[in-house]
Amino acid sequence: MKDHLCALFESGAEFMRYWELSRKDPENLEHRKQMLQCMNETYRHANISYGLIDQTIEWCKKSDLAIIQEDWLEAKKLIDVALEDLAKIAANPTIDSKLDCEQGSSDEHESEQGSSDEHESEQVSVSDNEIDSKQGSIDEILSEHSSMNEEMTPREHGAHAARSTITICKLTRIFLNKITNTTASGPLFTLDPEINSKTLELLRQGPTEIAEQLRSLAKFLVDLHQKNRKPLLARNQYSRRLLKIPAYLKSTLLLLSLYHIPLPTTEVIHHSPPQNLFSSWFLSLLSPYHKATDCMLEALFDPQGFNSEDMFFDSEYLVMGSEYSIADSE
Repeated sequence: MKDHLCALFESGAEFMRYWELSRKDPENLEHRKQMLQCMNETYRHANISYGLIDQTIEWCKKSDLAIIQEDWLEAKKLIDVALEDLAKIAANPTIDSKLDCEQGSSDEHESEQGSSDEHESEQVSVSDNEIDSKQGSIDEILSEHSSMNEEMTPREHGAHAARSTITICKLTRIFLNKITNTTASGPLFTLDPEINSKTLELLRQGPTEIAEQLRSLAKFLVDLHQKNRKPLLARNQYSRRLLKIPAYLKSTLLLLSLYHIPLPTTEVIHHSPPQNLFSSWFLSLLSPYHKATDCMLEALFDPQGFNSEDMFFDSEYLVMGSEYSIADSE
């Protein structure tokens, strides 16, 4: 809005200037022409500003959570697009049947996660069980990466990397479904009214950063697949963009655990106090998410073994470029 308001005042001032020049020199057609152009620009920016003001008024009526959830829903759309791209190159029947099985488990998890808003207690219980069941299959996949990477053709390697990335994308989508889900009676939780604007921005930013990283990675893998090149990334400072993914999730889960307030629709689940429901679900997601991230990184980097839980992440947020292979200067 700021840019359009500045342009509105600027074009309005120019209109007044040429109107005055045209009034003093009626025979000068150039002044009249410039005046009409400035008038049209003023009308255009005024109409845009009116619309943005109306949007801002409606936006101010929403709760903090509702505003953030709009960005989370956009992040979920990015994940859906990434999954579509990854599916194009992941369907290689000659490798990694275990990943197919693992993805099937993830699909089941997502289906059961969102199948019934009316039975939230059942949904949370199923989610916990499904998340736990993923850990064994991810461990098996991680143990095979080193030997498989040496034997793969570039397209087989790309398909393998895509399948590993699909796993983390689906876990991310499960998480986004959880924090954007509502029932017929309303949202499942709200945020502590004492939360400050900086924390709100961090909550908004975390899922968005994860989705943007994974979307860019999917585009990168599709591009390499078309060029028949292996998706091996150097272990350098630029790879931190991918390595930060579990850190974004962990910080988001921590903030949600601290500031979320479950609403009555989630009160009674196996006699657990409502404050513990989301927190326990968040904790159950962390381990498979780290392992799935390791699985993805093993497929993308030199296979020296990753443990994303032990990595150090600074607070700097890096902007994802369109090409992972191009090292932009810091």
